[in-house]
Amino acid sequence: MAAAIHRHIDEATIEKYSLEALSERARARVEEHLLICECCRQSVASSDAYVAAMRWAADWLRRAEREPRSASTRKAGGTA
Repeated sequence: MAAAIHRHIDEATIEKYSLEALSERARARVEEHLLICECCRQSVASSDAYVAAMRWAADWLRRAEREPRSASTRKAGGTA
């Protein structure tokens, strides 16, 4: 990693890091780089926020599908 530590982390690796989909070794290399690179830390923070928002939205949709809608929200315009 010593030779590559000064290059920015590519977008695909940042995405996998945020999704916790990297091997332990790859994760360690990313974390080592993040210690010295503010730019990549900002990219990871943005990716983490995006992943969290998508997980929240997916959870919200799953809950909404399980909960019956009230009669008032099924009518056009949402009025009773």
